[in-house]
Amino acid sequence: MLKKQIILSLLITSILFLFAQNNFLTPLYNNYYLTGEWEKGIKYLDSLLSLETKPDRKVILLIEKADIYFDKLRDYKKAEEIYQEIINNYKKSKFIPEVYYRLGLIKELEENYLEAAQIFEKVVVEYPKSKYAEDALDAIERCFKKNYIERVALVDGWPITQIEFDERIARNPTAYEKFEDKLKLLNEMIDERLLYSEAKKRELFPLIKENYNEHRKMLIFQQWYNDEIVNKIKVSKKEKKDYYKKNKGNYIKEEQVKAREILVKDLQTALNLREKFLKNELIFDSVAKDTTINLSPNKNGDLGYFRKGTYPKEIEKVAFKLKINEISKPIKTKEGYVLLKCEDKKPKEVKKFKDVEGDIELRIKNEKINKYYEEKIKTLMANASPTIDTQAIKENKEEIAKFYNITIKMSQLENRISRLPPFVRPQFETPEGKARLVENIIQEYLILKEAESTKCWLRNVVFGQLQERLKSLLINELKKQEVSNKITLKEEELKKDYKANLKDFFVPEQVKAREIVVRSLELANKVRIKLLKEKIPFDSLVKEYSVSQTKYFGGDLGYFSKDDKHKPKEVIQFAFKANKGEISKPIKLNDTTFVIIKKEDHKKAYHRPFNEVKDKIERKLRKEKEDKRYQEFIADLRKKANIEILLKEEVEEKKEIEEEK
Repeated sequence: MLKKQIILSLLITSILFLFAQNNFLTPLYNNYYLTGEWEKGIKYLDSLLSLETKPDRKVILLIEKADIYFDKLRDYKKAEEIYQEIINNYKKSKFIPEVYYRLGLIKELEENYLEAAQIFEKVVVEYPKSKYAEDALDAIERCFKKNYIERVALVDGWPITQIEFDERIARNPTAYEKFEDKLKLLNEMIDERLLYSEAKKRELFPLIKENYNEHRKMLIFQQWYNDEIVNKIKVSKKEKKDYYKKNKGNYIKEEQVKAREILVKDLQTALNLREKFLKNELIFDSVAKDTTINLSPNKNGDLGYFRKGTYPKEIEKVAFKLKINEISKPIKTKEGYVLLKCEDKKPKEVKKFKDVEGDIELRIKNEKINKYYEEKIKTLMANASPTIDTQAIKENKEEIAKFYNITIKMSQLENRISRLPPFVRPQFETPEGKARLVENIIQEYLILKEAESTKCWLRNVVFGQLQERLKSLLINELKKQEVSNKITLKEEELKKDYKANLKDFFVPEQVKAREIVVRSLELANKVRIKLLKEKIPFDSLVKEYSVSQTKYFGGDLGYFSKDDKHKPKEVIQFAFKANKGEISKPIKLNDTTFVIIKKEDHKKAYHRPFNEVKDKIERKLRKEKEDKRYQEFIADLRKKANIEILLKEEVEEKKEIEEEK
């Protein structure tokens, strides 16, 4: 008995010490919030409440207790009782507006949108400077959508309002121009409501809890990051100007030239053209657009504005020396001879501070955010004093790290590794990699604790998105139970469908070939000689000579059939007649395009075997059965429901307006 009294005395002393230090909720977050032991957390709060005499501290403890019932145990009735107790007994508390805001959220979850809106309005009007005033204002707008008088349907008394309906249409207006399309959308919204209501009746939350919690973690982490990191970083005018002075070299706009080119295959043609341009017998721009003369791969020969280092040196050397509207002498290149016309020039200049101020602020802010975030993590880790047992990790033991009263286990780590993308996984499968990942897991725990302590889940953005996610998860789980899980397929069904639709699995005769595309017959013959007589590999000549985009893939045309509309007829004719490995003579596609083809493979026509298409057939039949089962299930839900469609066609609306007149 004496021993128990001593322990109790020590407990009370420690609690009173925490009260004095104003961090009496720290054990709650360090222990029960991290482990999810909510019942123990409530008992801990009750022990503090039994000792507390100061009204404001008592209110804090009561809010914390109610929040656990509200957010963690989803016992809205119990949470509401405690919030109401605070309002009735502590009317002068500075936390009253926060309590009202929470009550509004509960009323919204209970689908009592009118009362929820009234409570949110009270927060905004009577407590405009309170912590959640802005969130309450957004919540009013959310509730207004459900309280809107104009309605397009009622489902067991639950309204689908015109505003909600219009919002859905606004996502893709062109899809709902006809009344029948609008009616189809409305019926989809009615079905969503029926599914959601049914999922709630069946209390499916435990089945989607893990997925829901993962999404919740992501949302509250992002909110915490914005509130506690991003929004606390400010950049002064002086910082921006100092950065500009120090990094002025980064804001220099290099000299630019705008030019147009004409590419021809020989020097004499280039000289003749230039002479006619200088005598005004021909217009440079007109010739540049003529693809029978200009062999440039750039449309109309337009090189656009460019800096040094963009085009080959022989082109740039001339371009930057030309005056505006001046035409160059012929420039020798690998492809032939080029004439350049300078169309415009932009001199080198330093961007003004006012033009780059926004960019500078963003750069400084990002640097400060990263630094502040790293410092925050270091502080959290230092306070937690985690121990990571690297030896236990090497020996594959179960307990590998500890902090506060949390133990990180090898099974937990392996589960995390298994969820990583395959290309990332190997770096975390070594002892060193595992240790790094354990540290990341600990950091996640600590950030989550911080997010919980700052009540990020109450923020409007988080709350709204979380309810939408919950609705989606519950509907999907219901569909899984009533549709997906009830579908069975036998091997005989798949084989029967395969035989009935054998034509769908027919693969026509195909060939595989590669190409080298050049601009002249002379060059095509030269390339062919290199292939046949000099035995130079096809790949090498593709890279050196081909002007087609396929040059970046070794000239590969892939497999194609006789009816391929994307291949020239001459290419198809050669490929199907030639022997494997045979190289074609130059094939003329037009006056300036010649191609050499090498046949690489030939496949006969065949039907894809059953085993190869089994999965595809199974997916098709499963979808058909699921669609049928879903329609049956929805029809059954509709029979049980009281559905009233109030949407009217615009023609009817016009008639009613005219009759009223």
